[in-house]
Amino acid sequence: MRIGALGRGERPDAVFAVNDIMAMGLMDALRQAGLDVPGDMSVVGFDDIGPSARAIYNLTIVAQPVSVMLRRGLDLLAGRIADPGLPYETAVPRG
Repeated sequence: MRIGALGRGERPDAVFAVNDIMAMGLMDALRQAGLDVPGDMSVVGFDDIGPSARAIYNLTIVAQPVSVMLRRGLDLLAGRIADPGLPYETAVPRG
């Protein structure tokens, strides 16, 4: 693993993975390379799946409001089916 082989001053302080499965795999690989997670490098996941909360991982995550996103996407789809001439819309989370 290339990141695991880098010296302390060369490797990143943290890695943001595109999902929790990849983050957990990265954590496993870093540990196999002899690094402490999060002592030597932090890892952040991105979907808040159940196994990421297990004590062996205790993964820091960016939670996505999946049910809200799904509901909004279905509303947009139903509107487009009902009226194909609707203008395009961009959905932006409120926060």
